[in-house]
Amino acid sequence: MNKGVIPLKTCIHCGADLPEDANLCLNCGTPQSDPHPIRPYRPWRRRAFFLLLVCALLLAVLFLPRLLHLPKSFEMRGPELTYTDRDGSYLLYLTWPISRSALSEPTDSADLQLPGGEESAIPSLLCVRDPDTGENLADAFLQKLVHSYIRSEAHDGSGQMNVSSPIRNEALPDAALAADITYRATDGTNDIVWTLEMLNGDRITLRHSLTVDVLPHVTYSSKEVPLESMDDLQALLSEIAADDMDKTVTIYLPAVDYEGDLTFGDRGLELVGTSENGHQTTIYGHLTFNSREVQSPALRNIVIDGHEGVGITSSTALQLYYCSIQGWDTGVLASEGAWVGIHDSLFEDNRIGFQFDSSGSSMADAEYEGNRFLNNEIAVSLLSVPGSLKLSFPKTLFSGNGTDISNPGGNPVDTQDTVFK
Repeated sequence: MNKGVIPLKTCIHCGADLPEDANLCLNCGTPQSDPHPIRPYRPWRRRAFFLLLVCALLLAVLFLPRLLHLPKSFEMRGPELTYTDRDGSYLLYLTWPISRSALSEPTDSADLQLPGGEESAIPSLLCVRDPDTGENLADAFLQKLVHSYIRSEAHDGSGQMNVSSPIRNEALPDAALAADITYRATDGTNDIVWTLEMLNGDRITLRHSLTVDVLPHVTYSSKEVPLESMDDLQALLSEIAADDMDKTVTIYLPAVDYEGDLTFGDRGLELVGTSENGHQTTIYGHLTFNSREVQSPALRNIVIDGHEGVGITSSTALQLYYCSIQGWDTGVLASEGAWVGIHDSLFEDNRIGFQFDSSGSSMADAEYEGNRFLNNEIAVSLLSVPGSLKLSFPKTLFSGNGTDISNPGGNPVDTQDTVFK
């Protein structure tokens, strides 16, 4: 090849000489490059494709159920919601245990009264029912619950109420959860807001309200009204029952003997006995408590003396302090709907000192502290106790009884700090 001559190549079809960079034969028009070049075989690409496909299928299996149920938020302005998940429907509602019937339906609000300067508490209850049958579904629902919490929101001009953490309260078997709301007479109105976080990511908010007003407190004593006989006491109770004003009542009784039966059916009140010259206020008769309207009844420093029948029958919340119950077939009977709290009191020479026979109550006072049960055939009989709350008897003395604690139902009892002689 001479210097300066353009290098030639031959046509792949006709063999004609062509310039080295020619892509087309000038003689026959045949293209000089292969339009279908042979690509190298790369097997790793096919393996990678199938690996990615398998991973995609695994991810779909793992996360598709969650994608099908995206977490929802239910922000209710009231106390109830019918909640549905893949297992069924649940009627959720909040209520206040202001009456036995209130436990079976949502309660948007409750209005309470309290004497000035006092503090009290009431549980806010979360109930869970089958929307169709009304069956209690608390256990099934709680298995789906991750977390629950509660807060109080004070209205303008109101004080902040204190709230406890929601728990399963065995004394309130109708409720799935209960949280104590502690309030003062001057706290006004608070919204009580429940938040429920579910396993599937759902978030539920329910609310109801509590309003507290200052309740006037009225006291009576023998310095103001006649209280020397049962007729005098009955006349005063009739006057109080006829007064439709909301107020708490305390009656201070003189150290005299009252003969006859008393029934408290319209409202609760507090009877306080006194001691003078070695004699204590004594009632020879049966006492019956049926209602806790306005205030829960209480007896303080009174002797209830008898010979047959039941000394005190209560179907409501009742508190005894420093009382003596003696000489009865049954000293105190907590019947259906009742919870009787007993503190620093004496039960002596009764066939049965105290008998619990109630399957439901809106109150629970599980410590029977500082009492004395002496020379009874059966000191304490636990036929039926609401829920499975453990009763305890700290610093309580059992002595000379035929049976100290009869417990055929196997209710939990704590006698760690109890004295048996």
